[in-house]
Amino acid sequence: MLAPHMPDEGGIEIRYRLTEQDYLAMMEARTRWRTGRFGRAVLWSAVLLNIGVGAWLLVEALVGAAPLAVEHFLNLGLAALIVAWLFVYLPWLRRRNFRRMKLADKPVRLVADRKAVSLQIGDDDSRTAWRDFERGQRTAAHFFFWLNPAIALIVPRRAFPDDALDERFWRLAQDGVSTTHG
Repeated sequence: MLAPHMPDEGGIEIRYRLTEQDYLAMMEARTRWRTGRFGRAVLWSAVLLNIGVGAWLLVEALVGAAPLAVEHFLNLGLAALIVAWLFVYLPWLRRRNFRRMKLADKPVRLVADRKAVSLQIGDDDSRTAWRDFERGQRTAAHFFFWLNPAIALIVPRRAFPDDALDERFWRLAQDGVSTTHG
């Protein structure tokens, strides 16, 4: 159990429940951070290139009255595979990972002060110094504090009863995390 740590002067304590939507928002923020616009442009360029080459090969075969072969469909199949990966497999994998972590709807207690964030999720607890986070990020609905490019502390902004506490929490984070955005 989390030691009875109360926030120091200027610190805060909030309680919330983590949802699948919170986790999916973190995964989307992670994708934007790691690949950004360039990564997406490359991926969609590969999809369009494979569709174009596949269509060109099919038209060549049909106009030239050549027999259709497997290689005429490979580029179209690769494009379909990339799209299925993005829109079927990755969403399924993210939901599966969240369910396997058994975080859904567990009560979360977060205590933040100038030095660290203490977190209790169900029966598990931890305390992490602000300086140990690589990066902090504020979005319209969440705060994310990245321990590494794959793992972040998720703090939904709905957990704050008012904008003043929300802003005070963000100021604490900015003072402790070397790189913050948002």
